[in-house]
Parts: sequence; structure tokens; C-alpha cells
Amino acid sequence: MVKLVQSSSERVDDGQLSGLAMVYYAMGRKADSDKALAAMEQSKAYLPSDFARVHAFRGDLTRAMDYLKQARGTHDIDLFYIKGDPLLRTHESDRRYKAFLRKMNLPE
Repeated sequence: MVKLVQSSSERVDDGQLSGLAMVYYAMGRKADSDKALAAMEQSKAYLPSDFARVHAFRGDLTRAMDYLKQARGTHDIDLFYIKGDPLLRTHESDRRYKAFLRKMNLPE
């Protein structure tokens, strides 16, 4: 069950859902991770790069790349931080990721 906890200074769209999606996945709770991803989509507060990071963490580089392409097409501001992002670093040797970095004019 996905339970959201909010402090007085934190909104759900401050990254809590993406964090939950990754934590639940790391705990082996894929169904809860999927629910957190669905809640991210419903909230409309997340950028395509946020979804890319979650899918990369989950080991689904194909979905992550789809979101990275979408992020590039929408001029997602967070792409500025993409190179060296710890959640994507494990995929740096993948040819698709290398090609994406080249398109972004970022060194491999």
C-alpha cells in the first residue's frame, strides 16, 4: 500500500513519489513501486526526466530512454543535470545512452 506522508513544508510533488517508487522497488515491492509511478503520472507535477530516473533505477533502460527523449523534446530543465546523474550512471556504457548524450552535445 502506498502511503504518503507530508510534513508542513513538503508537498507530494517535491519528489516523494519518485523516491517511494525507487525505495519500494529496492525493497522488492514492485506492485507498490508501480502504484507510486501511477501516482506520479496522475500528479502532473513530475518532469519526464523524473520518470527516466525512476525507470533507470528499476533497470528498465528502454523506458528510461523513452522518457529522456521526451524530456529532450519538451526542453526539460533537469536535463542540465543528466550527465553524471547517479541514477543513470550505471547505464553510461549502453550505446543508446551514449547516443543520447551525443545528441545533447555532452561528452561521453
